[in-house]
Amino acid sequence: MSLWSAAHDARSITASERGGKAVTPCLKQLTECVIIRADGRRYEATNQCAVDGLSVCPRITAGCETGTGYELCGSTHAEANAAALAAESADVPGQAFLKGHTWLCGPCQHALRAVNVHTFHIVEELP
Repeated sequence: MSLWSAAHDARSITASERGGKAVTPCLKQLTECVIIRADGRRYEATNQCAVDGLSVCPRITAGCETGTGYELCGSTHAEANAAALAAESADVPGQAFLKGHTWLCGPCQHALRAVNVHTFHIVEELP
């Protein structure tokens, strides 16, 4: 199995599993990213963590500041997760829409640009 399994409908691909296991959305702050290609294809993902059985984020328990402590939870960002899904259609330009955060980190911007997404929007509601 590849790193990503995708659930398909007519126009949308959503991250549903990682490494053969159900994914867990982030327990601290849920963010969502949608990449919309010029041809209308959508790739949707959330930030995720690898904290089986926990109900409180270990970053909260440790008192971590925003942007730190990701090694405690195995976090992956929504933007990077959406970019991984959208890699199959990198020949078509697209735009990214991020909900739940106020900025995109450098590595996520790089991941999006690598799949031909050069316009980023911070939104309160996803399109």
